[in-house]
Amino acid sequence: MKRSLLLLTALVFQLVGCSALHAPETGDASRYAQALAGRTPVYNWHAKGRMHFVCTYDGKGLYWRFERPSGNLYADNGRLEGRLNADWSITARDGSHLPARILLNGSAGSQSDLRDAVFESDPPAKGILARVVRIERKHAKGGMPLTKCSASQRGQRLQVPFEARWILLR
Repeated sequence: MKRSLLLLTALVFQLVGCSALHAPETGDASRYAQALAGRTPVYNWHAKGRMHFVCTYDGKGLYWRFERPSGNLYADNGRLEGRLNADWSITARDGSHLPARILLNGSAGSQSDLRDAVFESDPPAKGILARVVRIERKHAKGGMPLTKCSASQRGQRLQVPFEARWILLR
């Protein structure tokens, strides 16, 4: 009986530990929801682009260091609505520019997928991006390196394609 209880307890701890790798902690999920609470979606665009990495070495070893994103944002009808810039900002089709920075990260569908994220922004006074104060990236597919880099790749660059939904909120 004691052995069964011990095995069951060990299994529960193992499952809890594994699930923590793929989902935000309860507190993080709450912060994520609070960051979006009361916001009204204005645009829901499909992003298609690449995440750029460079093979780097530090005290922990070789790894793919994130450098920047690049990509385009499309309406569901296929019309190009904007461009995702290297500093996470968005330039819309009308020329308005929306600076953005990551506020919170959420979970990812798999190791090869970007995590869901909430960005905060400084909206422009005019243009289609006026009054957009939050951006949510969700349902990403791809964007993360699948393997570690090797010594022979040190200094080399890697571009990983991704697709995701970008929801702009007021």
